[in-house]
Amino acid sequence: MRIGIHASTPDTAQVVQLCREVGVRDVILSAREFSAEDPRGDIERAVASLGNQGISVGAMIAPNPSREAVLGQAEEEVASLCARLRAIGEAGIQVALFYPVDRFRNYLAEYHHTKPPLEVMPGEPGWEGIVAFFRRVCDVAEAADLRLACHVFAVEIMQRIIRETSSPNLGITYCTGMYQFGNDPYAGVELFGIERIFLCHARNMRRHGPGRQGHEEVPLDAGDIDMGRYLRVLADAGYQGLVAPEHLGAGGSLKDAVAYLQALLAAIQK
Repeated sequence: MRIGIHASTPDTAQVVQLCREVGVRDVILSAREFSAEDPRGDIERAVASLGNQGISVGAMIAPNPSREAVLGQAEEEVASLCARLRAIGEAGIQVALFYPVDRFRNYLAEYHHTKPPLEVMPGEPGWEGIVAFFRRVCDVAEAADLRLACHVFAVEIMQRIIRETSSPNLGITYCTGMYQFGNDPYAGVELFGIERIFLCHARNMRRHGPGRQGHEEVPLDAGDIDMGRYLRVLADAGYQGLVAPEHLGAGGSLKDAVAYLQALLAAIQK
């Protein structure tokens, strides 16, 4: 297990500087920042440049599909997304951080137990279009040897999609932010299995009420979630990938978050 960070710029000099400032050697780059003309070539050049300076690209953030794309109503966009996913995998990146349902209405407004997580639920008209979308991107991912790490907010929905898609390349980004949707933040391995966890996010918050609006983002050492327990769950399950801090709250520091996670991890691995 390693601690890594997100970097939104394609400027490798800036990425190297940021990694050295916060003390990491692993980074997650955004594929959206690379050109559409030659994404594979651009990614390969960035990976090589960073590798020459001791920085490893552990994953890339895939473009966010629109709700229309996920519903099977935007063929041109889906084709473009598939081309970008193919380029990521063929450039040698093994994991893509994927946000396939972040633009659905129910997610953006408010979500808690009493409301459907998505505007189209299993068994409703349109559900088969969602499954077909996931099967299509999974076919590309399998051909390109790329694992799709879907960021989870509604556990039961992602479990259903994984079952119906039946692709070994479809898994999750296990994020402690699942806590804000009423889920146990330590249950990711139990809910999905370690073989489906391709990437991890460390995020802390304090709960004041239900749903997203009832949670306050705070630094990693200041919230309801025991980060040491979270890392131990991953270590005990044999997780070997990246853990990236995010959403650090008011006054939170990326450098401090990295140092905190590294200290916790060092204590666990003794």
